[in-house]
Amino acid sequence: MQTRKIPGVYVEEASFVIKPIEGVSLSDAVFVGECAAGTENVPTPVSSTGEFEASFGLAAKGKQSHRSDLMARSIRGYFENGGKKAWVIRVAEDRRHTDGRGLSSLADLDGVGAVCLPGFTWTDCEKTFIQGWLDAVVRTRHLLLIIDPPPGIELRSAADVKTLGLPASTYAVMYYPWLQVRREGRPARTVLLPPSGHVAGVWARVDADRGIWTAPAGVDTMLKVVSGLEFDVGDAEQGVLNPLGINALRDLPGHGPGIWGARLLSTASDPEWKYVNVRRFTNYIEHSIEAGTGWVVFESNDEPLWTAIKRSVETFLFGLFRQGSLVGTKPEEAFFVRCDSSTMTPNDIVNGIVNIFVGFAPLKPAEFVVLRISQKTARSKR
Repeated sequence: MQTRKIPGVYVEEASFVIKPIEGVSLSDAVFVGECAAGTENVPTPVSSTGEFEASFGLAAKGKQSHRSDLMARSIRGYFENGGKKAWVIRVAEDRRHTDGRGLSSLADLDGVGAVCLPGFTWTDCEKTFIQGWLDAVVRTRHLLLIIDPPPGIELRSAADVKTLGLPASTYAVMYYPWLQVRREGRPARTVLLPPSGHVAGVWARVDADRGIWTAPAGVDTMLKVVSGLEFDVGDAEQGVLNPLGINALRDLPGHGPGIWGARLLSTASDPEWKYVNVRRFTNYIEHSIEAGTGWVVFESNDEPLWTAIKRSVETFLFGLFRQGSLVGTKPEEAFFVRCDSSTMTPNDIVNGIVNIFVGFAPLKPAEFVVLRISQKTARSKR
């Protein structure tokens, strides 16, 4: 407030109308890998297999390296399973690193929530490359990296999984096993593909149909254009994989191949971040609030501003509550927002720092549904 030197009536304008926060989209995917053509290390948006072919070469046709073939087929699987838009980052065939442009560009890509590296699997010769992308994903705080398992390795025991040396990251997820997809023009023959691209398409489909807070697993997540799986996963195998955070792809009777798990690789090490949908929904809320409160920069850091921020965030979370995305029968059970003198020190206020504390109760999948059945005899009164 300015210093008054002359007695009189002064009028000041204040604009603290509640500014709505719009939910961001995190349904698109970034694909990193070798391609038959195209500019290297520059993120390029594509909205169909045809657009990908125009920029990066024909999908599954012509003379391509094995890795570029996997990349092209994974892009196709992404769009066939529900993906609407992808960003493609081509890396060179003769090296396993980028020049930094691709890595640093992740934070600037709007609408993306997943990164796939088709053709690169968590093996000793690829770990450094994949870890670099995982580090970049963590820095963005709104992406997840879908890591593909190595093909040809059956995971039947905890020892098999331990041999892989997977990262226990809250931003990493793995699906097993690889997919069998029929060859174009030769339906009697199949090709093995990494699952990441197809799964990213399913994520986009579930987001559109049921919301990002929904676990992308179950009978509604069948993998389209997939004829089979590299290995059969039964109850015994999944009993090993599930506690270790590896999501099983299973051929379900009457449905076909689908996703039967929604866990992060941090399941065992950090149970608070166990589920894919909880991580993605948290990313969505954080990113939406961050994007929707950008207007506060250079506003006066005082109580009217804090009240406006609190109401804006509460309105956003109440909208999510009404959609059934939070646990609780009343808003106060589902979320809280604090932005006042208790969240900021006097030093914070002087330095223009506004701290917003947000808590919410996300939905978690009902993984274990227990039916207790008893028989009532003729003599029983209950």
